[in-house]
Amino acid sequence: MNKIIIAASVLMAYASATHAANLFVMPDGSMDSMPTKGMQIYEPPATKGNAAIAISTDNPAHGTGALKVECESGIYVSISFPMNNAIKTGRASVYLRGAISNAETVTVGLQSFTMDGGFKSVDFVPVMDAKNRIGTDWQKFTFDLERDSRATHWQLSFILKGPGILWIDQLEEIK
Repeated sequence: MNKIIIAASVLMAYASATHAANLFVMPDGSMDSMPTKGMQIYEPPATKGNAAIAISTDNPAHGTGALKVECESGIYVSISFPMNNAIKTGRASVYLRGAISNAETVTVGLQSFTMDGGFKSVDFVPVMDAKNRIGTDWQKFTFDLERDSRATHWQLSFILKGPGILWIDQLEEIK
């Protein structure tokens, strides 16, 4: 299996009033679901390199590719997507599917933070604990989100505790 490790860190585009901002961007004509500008990947230092992040062209929800996150037993990986910092409330929608065992969990949460003197987490609020809800078929989820008033930044995070696989597609910030 060919795996591509991806790491990026830039800011997401602002959502217009009438359209959703797709948090994935199109790098070329053959891949319509590359990770967004600003996507952040975190693995604990002790287990760094044991998770794989790749573009999978097998059975995407839309188009020709989806983000595939794979973890081995006993480790976790967090994939985060920055939200529009100009607003304090919003909505996001995403298609998810997985190969999930009883030993693994998937948490979707909103992390509020500041960048005053470096990254400082203010709050992390789970918006969905998806252990028993994510199946092998694509499902669309929509979340209402509110940034902590003490924070200047926020991001939507997907945390996978292995072993298992999570696919993410058509992630959008809705205004």
